[in-house]
Amino acid sequence: MDAKAERRRGAFTLVELLVVIAIIGILIALLLPAVQAAREAARRTQCVNNLKNIGLSIHNFVDTYKIFPMGGTEPDVRIENYLADSATVSTAANRKGPPNGPLKQGLGWMYQILPYLEEGAVQNLLTQEQIQQQTLTLYNCPSRRQPKISPAGVSLVDYAGVTAGPARSELGNEFDAAIANPQAHHWQAFWGSGQIGTPALPTSTTVQLAQFVGDPIQFRGVIQRADWRPDTSSAAGGVRVGFAKKMTFAKISDGTSKTLVVSEKRVDTSLLEGGSVSDNRGWADGWDYDNLRSTFFPVERDGVAESTGQFVKNHYQFGSAHSGGVNAMFGDASVSFIRYDINPELFNQLGHRHDGEVFVDEY
Repeated sequence: MDAKAERRRGAFTLVELLVVIAIIGILIALLLPAVQAAREAARRTQCVNNLKNIGLSIHNFVDTYKIFPMGGTEPDVRIENYLADSATVSTAANRKGPPNGPLKQGLGWMYQILPYLEEGAVQNLLTQEQIQQQTLTLYNCPSRRQPKISPAGVSLVDYAGVTAGPARSELGNEFDAAIANPQAHHWQAFWGSGQIGTPALPTSTTVQLAQFVGDPIQFRGVIQRADWRPDTSSAAGGVRVGFAKKMTFAKISDGTSKTLVVSEKRVDTSLLEGGSVSDNRGWADGWDYDNLRSTFFPVERDGVAESTGQFVKNHYQFGSAHSGGVNAMFGDASVSFIRYDINPELFNQLGHRHDGEVFVDEY
């Protein structure tokens, strides 16, 4: 009898098993958020490292060229039209390059800094299809998506160069209404002037008209738009239409540590595989939403884009897949975290390189 009783005491009852299972379930429920938080912290750290490396590459670019990389000319450009032999070889397929320098380059800043990211081999490719299909790990935030090729055949990107909208000192009493409804000034805040009316590169006539009416084409961030128009009939291979500026450290009068250069861009969560207008050309594009955004628009977490007529706010916004805010790289190559609830005016001040205004808040 004593042996049988001993055996009975060694077995678990159904109630005890249920209690053990419940405890294990509770422990797993408590542990999973911690594991997920640790993973996100690691991903966010990798995102910071990506931006830091991009910042150092931009500095190395400046050391070489004495100017910052340009933002390219217009959307949907092709590298075949921006090669050194474009003027002498009429057939694009027969051109051998090398690629034009920053002032005559249609592709933007992400293409131009490739040699300083140890990706010079990619820059040596001479067809647009080859270039845009190259996945670059540093151009993707792991919290959102891994490097991938979209169904359209382009390598998607999660970071964007910074351009800014008009400052309070420029708009005066109209500023508060404008920053609350930024789409009313999206031509000035992103494309250069209210006189443009099209994403295409302005003509020299448009440049002169904008200057005449007091709304000159200008870009208030560190990344400047290039103004080179390819022309195979020209001995130089093209002409400048007349608004590009060579950006140097000296022209960042607000200070490099207080001026944004690159940050994370907002992406429509229903289009993470690519396909939207703001995410259809990847990093290998010219002056376009894919690799440039404006601080005149509110910074927000990834989500479904809000449409109002033909205007989609999401195209112009910075944002991320992180909770709380975005990682952002400043002109001194330092990286900081900017909250989603940042004062909208302060955010535009951070993107504006020479407004000379005192910060209205802290980020």
